[in-house]
Amino acid sequence: MGLLLSDNHSIGFIGFGNMGAAIALSIQKEFPSFSIFAVETDNNRRKIIARDFTFVSLVNHDQLFKKCRTIFLAIKPQQVRQLVTDIASFITSNHVLISMLAGVSLKTLHDLYQPAQCVRIMPNTPAKLSKGVTGLYMVDDFLEDDRQFVMSICDSFGKVVVLNNEDDINLITALSGSGPAFFYRMVDAFILFAKDKGLDETVAKNVVIHTLIGSGEMLLDDPNPNAQVQRVSSPNGTTQAGLEMMDQLEFDHIIKNVLTSAYERA
Repeated sequence: MGLLLSDNHSIGFIGFGNMGAAIALSIQKEFPSFSIFAVETDNNRRKIIARDFTFVSLVNHDQLFKKCRTIFLAIKPQQVRQLVTDIASFITSNHVLISMLAGVSLKTLHDLYQPAQCVRIMPNTPAKLSKGVTGLYMVDDFLEDDRQFVMSICDSFGKVVVLNNEDDINLITALSGSGPAFFYRMVDAFILFAKDKGLDETVAKNVVIHTLIGSGEMLLDDPNPNAQVQRVSSPNGTTQAGLEMMDQLEFDHIIKNVLTSAYERA
């Protein structure tokens, strides 16, 4: 039987880059009684952890698996096989490994890290503010207590979408994993346009960023983007002129190609 949320608990991280740090911050905020441990081999990153993440204890692999039952795999996907040589002797059937490695299937994880239970997730960086979106996929025979525990942990860093098809993880990777970067790129283009036209950069940033946030809130109120477009535009108006240019440039096709590239890489 898995541990209950009311118990003191330890959460581990193998790798502690930006994504791991974002998740750890949200877990620490939501579950302050939990202890958080990390294995990080990069010396510069270790210095950052010691300076900026004082609630995280740096340990070795042996210590991590002794202290933590639930462990996030937050390394680079190309390191997944090398990791086996470091941790194979410490893995037990009582461990739950939560992988956020793009392109590494659950079958591969099970083959490499048996007898641990394995889960795949795809979070995104807004997890740092507990505003993330996390796609989650696990097998049907996952122990129910552990299923609920993993869900509760992932809930701490944002909205969780439970997936029935593992390949959907790759779609989530393109949409929400990579998606923030694509929105940021558009925001930057808006700001550059405003600066080129003489608007103060600070003013431009405030206008564009809050326009994006407000637009997102409107979509939460009514998640119908086409209807929202119609509410903003009027015949022969400024919005309509911009939308017509987007049509001429085949904006939808451009975005489809962008997402396809991310999906195929995943």
